[in-house]
Amino acid sequence: MFFTLVLLVLSAAIVVFFSEEFAEFIKKLAKIPGVKLFVPLFIASWFVIYFEYWVGLMLFYVHRWIEFDIQLLMDILPFEWGARKTAQIINLSLMTVAPVILFDWFYKRKHHHRPFTYIRLLFIVLFIFFSLLMLVV
Repeated sequence: MFFTLVLLVLSAAIVVFFSEEFAEFIKKLAKIPGVKLFVPLFIASWFVIYFEYWVGLMLFYVHRWIEFDIQLLMDILPFEWGARKTAQIINLSLMTVAPVILFDWFYKRKHHHRPFTYIRLLFIVLFIFFSLLMLVV
């Protein structure tokens, strides 16, 4: 325990002492073509591989939540024929459009008073994610 604490303090002191050099190194690294694309992909892949059990559990619970919402919408709809497909379309629309609209509203309100630049990309990514999650039975 003491050795871990000593290593933590020592590494923090080194990072603080050489912070300017680390910042220059990161800026030089970011100038290399393709780094801005591949580093986040590498980090996300490492995260999914390292925490595979927890990511799978999270996807399972999100899928259960989607199925619960679809069943709730099916119970609300006044017809039975085609109720599942209609509930899936309504649920998919709400899950993809509502977070994007809320995020854009908060972004305009808090930050720049202009819309988020990649709002369409965010919508498409959410749509693909929830569509694939709804397909998995």
